[in-house]
Amino acid sequence: MVLRAGDDERFLRVALQEKRWSDVERIAQNMKVQSSRDANLNSVYTLSLINQNKHQAALVAALRTLSLDSTRMQSWLVLAECYTRASDAKRGL
Repeated sequence: MVLRAGDDERFLRVALQEKRWSDVERIAQNMKVQSSRDANLNSVYTLSLINQNKHQAALVAALRTLSLDSTRMQSWLVLAECYTRASDAKRGL
């Protein structure tokens, strides 16, 4: 099966709407999230990790998202959430 360029984006959107976090993670990885310069994609990937209780991986992803765009308030809030869930609440404040 050959996927068109927009298929991953469509599948990602559906998985997000249905809160299928493991699918969101897999699709984002297929979209090369680790090398992407897209802060939105990285943010979605981080959210998927948080919701699967993969706290350390989420923290790494959140720091990467913040490095891509430190002007987005969402990036800072997600980073704080990652620290809180990783039992490092002092850094989350």
